[in-house]
Amino acid sequence: MEENVRAAEVRQSELQAQYEEKLKVIENTKQIAEDAANERRKVLEATYEKDRIELENQRRKILEEIDNTRFELQSLQNTKIAVMEAARKEKEIKENKEEYCLILPKEEARDIPILKEVQYKISKPRAIAMCI
Repeated sequence: MEENVRAAEVRQSELQAQYEEKLKVIENTKQIAEDAANERRKVLEATYEKDRIELENQRRKILEEIDNTRFELQSLQNTKIAVMEAARKEKEIKENKEEYCLILPKEEARDIPILKEVQYKISKPRAIAMCI
């Protein structure tokens, strides 16, 4: 019976050693898997952050383009309004020339040919042209 007990104890210690050995292998495998998962997580986080920054830059660039396009559109609309107003004013002037003409007294009208003669004889004729 003692032999059986010793054999059982030996068998139990062998099984215990096998168990501990397998437990170490499992723990090592678990640690390796955790390390690999941590490395993969770090790589994914770095990739995510890089992509997030790139997308934010693209978003900012698109918003700038939208703002520039809106500004250009507003400028074109203002230009169109100004052109339409100028055309309207020009048409009004052509239709009502009498209202927009200066009526010069005869004395001033006689001065114009004299000023034109003098205009081309001086060094700065622009001043006289502006007076006329």
